[in-house]
Amino acid sequence: MPIPGLVMPDDYDDKRFLSQGYNQLTWALWPRRCHASGKWLWLTQAYRAMYAISGPGDPAIWIRWYSRKEMLVLKLKGC
Repeated sequence: MPIPGLVMPDDYDDKRFLSQGYNQLTWALWPRRCHASGKWLWLTQAYRAMYAISGPGDPAIWIRWYSRKEMLVLKLKGC
């Protein structure tokens, strides 16, 4: 059951998620969807953005994938 008033990182826009997360260029070995464009990423280099929330108990980790082109567009926009 979700906690009322808690903002989950899935509700974050790309600018907020990328500024507070950890971004790494890596190989997408399994099919993933680009969060910005919705295109499939598979057997290609893509950015994996990870956002972790730690607190009492186990940390919660959210992961978003971005293609190299979409990450470039987001960085040029100021994200």
